[in-house]
Amino acid sequence: MANTTSKKNTVFVFTFGRPGVGKSTILAAITYFLKISTRIILRVNRQNKGGMKVVIEDWTKTLSRGNFPPRSIVGEIIEVDVGLEDGTEQFEELGFTFFEISGEDLMIIDLQNFLSKSGSEDWNLEETEFPETVIDAIRCSEFFIIVVQSDELEGDYDEDWLIDQFFEILEEEKNKGKLKENIYLLLIISKWDLSRYSNTEKVIKKYLSNTYAWIRSKRLFDKSAIKTFTIGEVKKDSDEKAVITDIKLDDARKIIEWIYKAKKLQ
Repeated sequence: MANTTSKKNTVFVFTFGRPGVGKSTILAAITYFLKISTRIILRVNRQNKGGMKVVIEDWTKTLSRGNFPPRSIVGEIIEVDVGLEDGTEQFEELGFTFFEISGEDLMIIDLQNFLSKSGSEDWNLEETEFPETVIDAIRCSEFFIIVVQSDELEGDYDEDWLIDQFFEILEEEKNKGKLKENIYLLLIISKWDLSRYSNTEKVIKKYLSNTYAWIRSKRLFDKSAIKTFTIGEVKKDSDEKAVITDIKLDDARKIIEWIYKAKKLQ
């Protein structure tokens, strides 16, 4: 992780969300879009060549065959490391490093411990159950992608509370100068095609009121946005396995373009 977080000219993106909300699918769709785009040349990040095996050989092939990428492994952090070069006026040479932790890892974190210590001067991220690699990834990231699933927002999962506690952690770290000076938030509502709503802001205000307050206050994030994501047409095969019959990458394009433009406007 030391070599990773010291890379230059690279945008670090940390992805956060409950198990099964679509984090891996979103990142796979982004890398697949970059790979097949005629406007962009996808390259191995020159300072770290290890990530491309995951991006090219695993995730993009999996999507091209209509399958979902495998879920991330508990206790490990996935690093997806790609770069762009020789692009159009829209994309200049730039690297992207996406971090993702397993949603199950979030379930073992003692968030009540955060609440009790958040007002203490001795509170720090090391006191959590996050592995050191995750802490390093959080501290070096400029962008934070929070993923929620549209058809579960009305369920029993308290997404708003979980996100709120994560933002409290980030704010404590930022106040102590351990985060990047400028950080950005992208809230993604996955499986938007299953939502009965058409307005994303109304959904966030209704089901994620605390999260919405963080976004509106701008006290933590210098810039934020709400995006939707749908992978395309999904059906069940003869074995009742979900398969992608028609991949749609427009949402992936909008996500990577927002990150790119926010970075270039710094």
